[in-house]
Amino acid sequence: MMSSIRRSAERRDWAMLLFELIIVVLGIYLGLALGNWNEERIERQKAEALIGRLDAEFESLAEQAEILAEDYRRKANRAGELFKIIRGEGDVPQDDLVNIVADIQTSSLPVFPSGTYQEMVATGTLGLIESPELLEALVQFDQKIEPINAAFLSQMQSIDDNAEMMLRYAEFDAVVDEDGNYSQRIIGVDLEGMRSDPEVAGAILSFFGFYEGMALVSGIQRDDANRVMREIEAYDE
Repeated sequence: MMSSIRRSAERRDWAMLLFELIIVVLGIYLGLALGNWNEERIERQKAEALIGRLDAEFESLAEQAEILAEDYRRKANRAGELFKIIRGEGDVPQDDLVNIVADIQTSSLPVFPSGTYQEMVATGTLGLIESPELLEALVQFDQKIEPINAAFLSQMQSIDDNAEMMLRYAEFDAVVDEDGNYSQRIIGVDLEGMRSDPEVAGAILSFFGFYEGMALVSGIQRDDANRVMREIEAYDE
């Protein structure tokens, strides 16, 4: 093409020269346009894949948060029930008492952060999401994870101390599973001993407050995860 343009210039065939220059410019423009279109297509595909991953992940996170909120509320209720029993306001069979004590002294971790969101931040692909509402919902969910986990961990030492205090009045039995792993299970509770110890009631109240607080924050995490899914749905429309 360049040699043809040179020959046209040498012959001073200005019409042909102009035509050939237009062809060259048009070819360059089409090449750039095609490259940009292909790049935008690849970015759209990446964005769609990431949105799909976020949708599936936040559906799971919302379900986990709801399960945790219900479990924390149940444990708070059991702690409240045990507090009344310790105060002599009720009584339960020994088997039920064992189940209550075993239940409230074990806890589950709060909901984990979104792995997909953290990956997008680390790889710089967060900019592929064009919805400011979706971005805001993702950031809001992520920003609450660290303080919730920090609060959970900061209270665990106190909870462990209170559990140890309460379990002084529990009788244990050794259990070995099929893989040979050793553990202990509660088989009895000295109710009269717990009632005679004034520190036990306070320990049980700390469990109640802890589980009530964790039920609250798990509910917030569920609502925040559901907000992300609503924004994803609006983004796809």
